[in-house]
Amino acid sequence: MSCFDKRVNWPGDRRNAVRQPIYAAGSAVSVEGSRSIILDNFCSRGAKILGRGLPSVGKQVLIWIEGLDVLGSIAWSRFGEHGVVFDEPLDLPGLANP
Repeated sequence: MSCFDKRVNWPGDRRNAVRQPIYAAGSAVSVEGSRSIILDNFCSRGAKILGRGLPSVGKQVLIWIEGLDVLGSIAWSRFGEHGVVFDEPLDLPGLANP
């Protein structure tokens, strides 16, 4: 049995944050252009987006959906799924902010 399958969550780790499931269409805008995305889930510190042709890991991106725009960086990418870490935590009513 491999020990590499287990994930350790450290205090303050963004993965400990409560995720809000959502399925909303929007755009990811970068210096390379604008791409259509689906916002799959989010928390105060980041989001999971679905889309193709998005910037590579470490690149800046502006996530825009109706009523919300937030700047962040691509943290990970896998088969059309991408994780975005926001530059500043969101402060929205009803959103847990650990």
